[in-house]
Amino acid sequence: MAIIEEIIEDEVPQTETTHQDAKVEEPNIAASMEKLELTEDEELFEEASRYKATGNQQFGQGNYAEALRYYQLALTTCPASTSPTSDEDENDDEASDPENVAGSKPEDPRIPTTDSATTTDTKYKAERAVYHSNMAACHIKLNEYKEAIDSCVTALELDPTFMRALQRKAQAEEMQGTFASMNQAKEDHERVIETLSIELGLIEPKEATEDKDQEKEVDASSPSEAGPSFTKTKRSEEPRSMAVKRLDMDEAAKKKHRIMIHTSEQALKRMEPVLKQLLEKEKEEMMAKLKSMGNTILGKFGLSTNNFQMKQDPATGGYSFNFVNNP
Repeated sequence: MAIIEEIIEDEVPQTETTHQDAKVEEPNIAASMEKLELTEDEELFEEASRYKATGNQQFGQGNYAEALRYYQLALTTCPASTSPTSDEDENDDEASDPENVAGSKPEDPRIPTTDSATTTDTKYKAERAVYHSNMAACHIKLNEYKEAIDSCVTALELDPTFMRALQRKAQAEEMQGTFASMNQAKEDHERVIETLSIELGLIEPKEATEDKDQEKEVDASSPSEAGPSFTKTKRSEEPRSMAVKRLDMDEAAKKKHRIMIHTSEQALKRMEPVLKQLLEKEKEEMMAKLKSMGNTILGKFGLSTNNFQMKQDPATGGYSFNFVNNP
Protein backbone atom coordinates (compact mmCIF):
# COMPACT_ATOMS: atom_id res chain seq x y z
CA MET A 1 0.00 0.00 0.00
CA ALA A 2 2.89 2.39 0.73
CA ILE A 3 4.18 2.09 -2.80
CA ILE A 4 0.78 2.75 -4.25
CA GLU A 5 0.39 5.82 -2.09
CA GLU A 6 3.72 7.18 -3.33
CA ILE A 7 2.67 6.70 -6.93
CA ILE A 8 -0.64 8.42 -6.30
CA GLU A 9 1.14 11.41 -4.77
CA ASP A 10 3.16 11.84 -7.94
CA GLU A 11 0.18 11.61 -10.25
CA VAL A 12 -1.85 14.56 -11.50
CA PRO A 13 -5.35 14.59 -9.92
CA GLN A 14 -7.70 13.11 -12.52
CA THR A 15 -11.19 14.44 -13.11
CA GLU A 16 -11.64 13.54 -16.72
CA THR A 17 -9.38 12.29 -19.44
CA THR A 18 -7.73 15.17 -21.31
CA HIS A 19 -4.76 15.71 -23.58
CA GLN A 20 -2.86 17.12 -20.58
CA ASP A 21 -3.19 13.79 -18.78
CA ALA A 22 -1.66 12.00 -21.75
CA LYS A 23 1.41 14.26 -21.60
CA VAL A 24 2.26 13.50 -17.97
CA GLU A 25 4.67 10.72 -18.93
CA GLU A 26 6.58 12.76 -21.54
CA PRO A 27 9.27 14.13 -19.15
CA ASN A 28 10.03 10.62 -17.95
CA ILE A 29 10.37 9.39 -21.53
CA ALA A 30 12.71 12.26 -22.33
CA ALA A 31 14.77 11.48 -19.23
CA SER A 32 15.00 7.84 -20.24
CA MET A 33 16.15 8.81 -23.73
CA GLU A 34 18.83 11.08 -22.26
CA LYS A 35 20.00 8.24 -20.04
CA LEU A 36 20.27 5.94 -23.05
CA GLU A 37 22.47 8.52 -24.76
CA LEU A 38 24.99 8.54 -21.87
CA THR A 39 28.33 6.96 -22.61
CA GLU A 40 29.63 4.09 -20.52
CA ASP A 41 32.11 6.44 -18.81
CA GLU A 42 29.35 8.88 -17.91
CA GLU A 43 27.20 6.10 -16.47
CA LEU A 44 30.12 4.88 -14.37
CA PHE A 45 30.79 8.43 -13.21
CA GLU A 46 27.17 8.87 -12.13
CA GLU A 47 27.27 5.54 -10.30
CA ALA A 48 30.48 6.58 -8.53
CA SER A 49 28.83 9.87 -7.55
CA ARG A 50 25.97 7.94 -5.96
CA TYR A 51 28.45 5.83 -3.97
CA LYS A 52 30.15 9.04 -2.83
CA ALA A 53 26.85 10.57 -1.74
CA THR A 54 26.08 7.47 0.31
CA GLY A 55 29.56 7.64 1.81
CA ASN A 56 28.94 11.26 2.78
CA GLN A 57 25.74 10.25 4.54
CA GLN A 58 27.51 7.46 6.42
CA PHE A 59 30.32 9.83 7.42
CA GLY A 60 27.82 12.38 8.70
CA GLN A 61 26.24 9.67 10.84
CA GLY A 62 29.60 8.68 12.32
CA ASN A 63 29.81 5.35 10.45
CA TYR A 64 33.39 5.92 9.28
CA ALA A 65 34.21 2.32 8.32
CA GLU A 66 31.04 2.11 6.21
CA ALA A 67 31.74 5.51 4.68
CA LEU A 68 35.24 4.32 3.78
CA ARG A 69 33.75 1.30 2.03
CA TYR A 70 31.49 3.48 -0.13
CA TYR A 71 34.33 5.85 -1.04
CA GLN A 72 36.37 2.83 -2.10
CA LEU A 73 33.46 1.65 -4.25
CA ALA A 74 33.27 5.12 -5.80
CA LEU A 75 36.99 5.01 -6.53
CA THR A 76 36.87 1.63 -8.23
CA THR A 77 33.81 2.68 -10.25
CA CYS A 78 34.87 6.14 -11.43
CA PRO A 79 36.72 6.12 -14.79
CA ALA A 80 40.39 7.03 -14.64
CA SER A 81 40.21 8.62 -18.10
CA THR A 82 37.87 8.91 -21.05
CA SER A 83 37.99 8.27 -24.75
CA PRO A 84 38.28 11.22 -27.19
CA THR A 85 34.67 10.62 -28.29
CA SER A 86 33.17 11.15 -24.84
CA ASP A 87 30.82 14.11 -24.53
CA GLU A 88 31.81 17.04 -22.37
CA ASP A 89 29.99 17.12 -19.03
CA GLU A 90 29.29 20.11 -16.93
CA ASN A 91 32.33 20.81 -14.72
CA ASP A 92 31.50 19.34 -11.30
CA ASP A 93 34.89 18.40 -9.87
CA GLU A 94 34.23 19.88 -6.40
CA ALA A 95 32.83 17.02 -4.32
CA SER A 96 31.17 17.11 -0.94
CA ASP A 97 33.43 17.40 2.08
CA PRO A 98 32.55 14.51 4.43
CA GLU A 99 32.99 16.89 7.35
CA ASN A 100 30.35 19.19 5.86
CA VAL A 101 28.10 16.83 3.95
CA ALA A 102 25.06 19.07 4.17
CA GLY A 103 26.69 21.96 2.31
CA SER A 104 27.37 22.42 -1.37
CA LYS A 105 30.69 23.46 -2.84
CA PRO A 106 31.20 26.14 -5.48
CA GLU A 107 32.80 25.41 -8.79
CA ASP A 108 36.57 25.04 -8.73
CA PRO A 109 38.14 27.83 -10.83
CA ARG A 110 41.46 25.96 -10.92
CA ILE A 111 40.42 23.64 -13.77
CA PRO A 112 41.03 25.28 -17.14
CA THR A 113 38.55 25.14 -20.00
CA THR A 114 39.97 23.02 -22.82
CA ASP A 115 38.67 20.50 -25.31
CA SER A 116 35.95 18.02 -24.33
CA ALA A 117 38.14 14.96 -23.70
CA THR A 118 40.76 16.89 -21.73
CA THR A 119 38.13 18.60 -19.59
CA THR A 120 36.42 15.31 -18.82
CA ASP A 121 39.73 13.61 -17.99
CA THR A 122 40.55 16.48 -15.65
CA LYS A 123 37.14 16.14 -14.02
CA TYR A 124 37.64 12.41 -13.46
CA LYS A 125 41.09 12.97 -11.96
CA ALA A 126 39.80 15.72 -9.67
CA GLU A 127 36.89 13.55 -8.56
CA ARG A 128 39.16 10.57 -7.86
CA ALA A 129 41.36 12.90 -5.82
CA VAL A 130 38.28 13.80 -3.76
CA TYR A 131 37.55 10.11 -3.15
CA HIS A 132 41.09 9.57 -1.86
CA SER A 133 40.83 12.67 0.34
CA ASN A 134 37.50 11.51 1.75
CA MET A 135 39.02 8.10 2.42
CA ALA A 136 41.80 9.89 4.31
CA ALA A 137 39.18 11.64 6.46
CA CYS A 138 37.75 8.24 7.37
CA HIS A 139 41.21 6.83 8.17
CA ILE A 140 41.88 9.78 10.48
CA LYS A 141 38.63 9.14 12.35
CA LEU A 142 39.61 5.45 12.60
CA ASN A 143 43.10 6.39 13.94
CA GLU A 144 44.73 4.92 10.82
CA TYR A 145 47.16 7.75 10.23
CA LYS A 146 49.60 6.05 7.85
CA GLU A 147 46.74 4.99 5.59
CA ALA A 148 45.36 8.55 5.75
CA ILE A 149 48.71 9.99 4.66
CA ASP A 150 48.98 7.48 1.80
CA SER A 151 45.48 8.40 0.58
CA CYS A 152 46.33 12.12 0.69
CA VAL A 153 49.58 11.58 -1.21
CA THR A 154 47.65 9.78 -3.96
CA ALA A 155 45.06 12.57 -4.03
CA LEU A 156 47.80 15.17 -4.44
CA GLU A 157 49.39 13.16 -7.25
CA LEU A 158 46.06 13.35 -9.08
CA ASP A 159 45.48 17.02 -8.21
CA PRO A 160 48.52 18.89 -6.83
CA THR A 161 46.35 21.97 -6.21
CA PHE A 162 43.96 20.13 -3.88
CA MET A 163 44.75 21.89 -0.60
CA ARG A 164 42.07 20.02 1.35
CA ALA A 165 44.05 16.81 0.80
CA LEU A 166 47.29 18.51 1.86
CA GLN A 167 45.65 19.82 5.03
CA ARG A 168 44.32 16.36 5.89
CA LYS A 169 47.79 14.95 5.30
CA ALA A 170 49.15 17.47 7.80
CA GLN A 171 46.44 16.53 10.31
CA ALA A 172 47.38 12.84 10.07
CA GLU A 173 51.09 13.66 10.38
CA GLU A 174 50.42 15.71 13.51
CA MET A 175 48.49 12.80 15.03
CA GLN A 176 51.45 10.46 14.47
CA GLY A 177 53.25 12.54 17.07
CA THR A 178 56.89 12.08 16.08
CA PHE A 179 59.30 14.97 15.52
CA ALA A 180 59.76 14.04 11.84
CA SER A 181 56.02 13.70 11.15
CA MET A 182 55.08 16.89 13.01
CA ASN A 183 57.85 18.82 11.29
CA GLN A 184 56.42 17.66 7.94
CA ALA A 185 52.95 18.64 9.14
CA LYS A 186 54.29 22.12 9.91
CA GLU A 187 55.63 22.45 6.36
CA ASP A 188 52.35 21.23 4.87
CA HIS A 189 50.25 23.65 6.93
CA GLU A 190 52.54 26.51 5.92
CA ARG A 191 52.08 25.58 2.26
CA VAL A 192 48.29 25.44 2.70
CA ILE A 193 48.29 28.94 4.22
CA GLU A 194 50.56 30.35 1.53
CA THR A 195 48.67 28.78 -1.39
CA LEU A 196 45.22 29.76 -0.20
CA SER A 197 46.39 33.26 0.68
CA ILE A 198 47.71 33.70 -2.87
CA GLU A 199 44.46 32.37 -4.35
CA LEU A 200 42.53 34.88 -2.21
CA GLY A 201 44.83 37.69 -3.33
CA LEU A 202 46.09 38.37 0.22
CA ILE A 203 49.72 37.94 -0.83
CA GLU A 204 51.59 37.84 -4.13
CA PRO A 205 53.14 34.65 -5.48
CA LYS A 206 56.87 34.28 -4.90
CA GLU A 207 57.42 34.04 -8.65
CA ALA A 208 55.72 37.42 -9.19
CA THR A 209 57.88 39.01 -6.51
CA GLU A 210 61.02 37.54 -8.06
CA ASP A 211 59.95 38.79 -11.49
CA LYS A 212 59.51 42.32 -10.16
CA ASP A 213 62.91 42.22 -8.47
CA GLN A 214 64.59 41.01 -11.64
CA GLU A 215 62.85 43.65 -13.76
CA LYS A 216 64.12 46.33 -11.40
CA GLU A 217 67.64 44.96 -11.73
CA VAL A 218 67.41 44.91 -15.53
CA ASP A 219 65.98 48.43 -15.64
CA ALA A 220 68.73 49.73 -13.37
CA SER A 221 71.53 48.14 -15.41
CA SER A 222 73.11 49.57 -18.55
CA PRO A 223 72.21 48.17 -22.01
CA SER A 224 75.59 46.47 -22.26
CA GLU A 225 75.11 44.78 -18.91
CA ALA A 226 71.48 43.86 -19.52
CA GLY A 227 72.18 42.21 -22.88
CA PRO A 228 69.64 42.05 -25.73
CA SER A 229 66.17 43.48 -25.23
CA PHE A 230 64.50 40.04 -25.21
CA THR A 231 66.34 39.09 -22.01
CA LYS A 232 63.85 41.03 -19.90
CA THR A 233 60.76 39.41 -21.39
CA LYS A 234 62.11 35.89 -21.54
CA ARG A 235 61.51 35.18 -17.84
CA SER A 236 58.03 36.70 -17.81
CA GLU A 237 56.97 34.45 -20.69
CA GLU A 238 58.09 31.20 -19.04
CA PRO A 239 55.19 28.73 -18.73
CA ARG A 240 54.06 28.11 -15.17
CA SER A 241 51.45 25.38 -15.45
CA MET A 242 51.68 24.62 -11.72
CA ALA A 243 52.13 28.22 -10.54
CA VAL A 244 49.74 29.40 -7.84
CA LYS A 245 47.82 32.53 -8.74
CA ARG A 246 44.89 34.60 -7.56
CA LEU A 247 41.55 33.04 -8.42
CA ASP A 248 38.21 34.60 -9.26
CA MET A 249 35.99 33.06 -6.56
CA ASP A 250 32.52 33.65 -5.19
CA GLU A 251 31.93 34.45 -1.52
CA ALA A 252 31.28 30.82 -0.59
CA ALA A 253 34.66 29.74 -1.98
CA LYS A 254 36.41 32.65 -0.26
CA LYS A 255 34.82 31.72 3.07
CA LYS A 256 35.99 28.13 2.64
CA HIS A 257 39.53 29.34 1.96
CA ARG A 258 39.52 31.54 5.06
CA ILE A 259 38.28 28.67 7.24
CA MET A 260 41.04 26.40 5.96
CA ILE A 261 43.67 29.10 6.54
CA HIS A 262 42.40 29.57 10.10
CA THR A 263 42.50 25.79 10.68
CA SER A 264 46.14 25.57 9.57
CA GLU A 265 47.11 28.66 11.58
CA GLN A 266 45.58 27.15 14.71
CA ALA A 267 47.41 23.89 14.04
CA LEU A 268 50.75 25.70 13.76
CA LYS A 269 50.18 27.46 17.09
CA ARG A 270 49.20 24.18 18.70
CA MET A 271 52.22 22.32 17.35
CA GLU A 272 54.88 24.95 18.16
CA PRO A 273 55.46 24.03 21.85
CA VAL A 274 55.13 20.32 21.10
CA LEU A 275 57.76 20.56 18.36
CA LYS A 276 60.18 22.27 20.76
CA GLN A 277 59.73 19.49 23.32
CA LEU A 278 60.19 16.80 20.69
CA LEU A 279 63.30 18.54 19.37
CA GLU A 280 64.89 18.62 22.83
CA LYS A 281 63.95 14.99 23.39
CA GLU A 282 65.47 14.02 20.04
CA LYS A 283 68.68 15.90 20.89
CA GLU A 284 68.94 14.07 24.22
CA GLU A 285 68.38 10.69 22.56
CA MET A 286 70.97 11.47 19.89
CA MET A 287 73.54 12.58 22.49
CA ALA A 288 72.89 9.41 24.50
CA LYS A 289 73.49 7.27 21.43
CA LEU A 290 76.69 9.16 20.56
CA LYS A 291 77.90 8.84 24.14
CA SER A 292 77.22 5.11 24.13
CA MET A 293 79.09 4.71 20.83
CA GLY A 294 81.97 6.81 22.15
CA ASN A 295 82.24 4.78 25.34
CA THR A 296 82.36 1.58 23.30
CA ILE A 297 85.32 2.86 21.28
CA LEU A 298 87.15 4.68 24.10
CA GLY A 299 86.67 1.75 26.47
CA LYS A 300 89.28 -0.20 24.50
CA PHE A 301 91.81 2.42 25.62
CA GLY A 302 90.63 2.58 29.22
CA LEU A 303 88.81 5.86 28.63
CA SER A 304 85.22 7.08 28.41
CA THR A 305 83.38 10.12 27.18
CA ASN A 306 83.59 11.44 30.74
CA ASN A 307 87.28 12.12 30.06
CA PHE A 308 86.20 14.81 27.60
CA GLN A 309 84.45 17.91 28.83
CA MET A 310 82.62 20.12 26.37
CA LYS A 311 82.57 23.86 27.09
CA GLN A 312 80.75 26.58 25.19
CA ASP A 313 82.47 29.86 24.39
CA PRO A 314 80.01 32.61 25.45
CA ALA A 315 81.55 35.04 22.97
CA THR A 316 81.32 32.93 19.81
CA GLY A 317 78.80 30.29 20.84
CA GLY A 318 81.21 27.56 19.69
CA TYR A 319 82.25 24.52 21.68
CA SER A 320 85.66 23.18 22.72
CA PHE A 321 86.68 19.84 24.24
CA ASN A 322 89.07 19.49 27.18
CA PHE A 323 90.69 16.23 28.18
CA VAL A 324 90.42 15.31 31.89
CA ASN A 325 92.49 12.45 33.33
CA ASN A 326 90.31 11.74 36.37
CA PRO A 327 86.75 12.92 35.68
